[in-house]
Amino acid sequence: MYLENVNIENCEVDFLYLDDIMKKLNFSIGDHWDYERVIYDYKFKNNYGIFYLRIPGVAKEGNIGDKEAVICLKKPYIGKYYFNHGLEYSDDEFFPKQVVNSSKDLLKRFEKLL
Repeated sequence: MYLENVNIENCEVDFLYLDDIMKKLNFSIGDHWDYERVIYDYKFKNNYGIFYLRIPGVAKEGNIGDKEAVICLKKPYIGKYYFNHGLEYSDDEFFPKQVVNSSKDLLKRFEKLL
């Protein structure tokens, strides 16, 4: 489920600054990066399952591996985790109101820190 009306899409930010913000907000990068792309995850676990708020980005300048990049943020989305499958994020999926509202709140906090 892509989140609309979020003012971070196409924002450009220094990778180290972005990484610092994400750590403060308890997002994790894990293995979701290569030299040109990065994805930050925030995990929600409740009675409906496991969900992730994802904020993707691509390197507009530089190299993420060298930690010297300018990241262009892309549209954030929520996905539901399925064991042995991965994330499903289509609009046909059920996303609990609590996860959607918490995701929107996190994105507002993230916007203020940018």
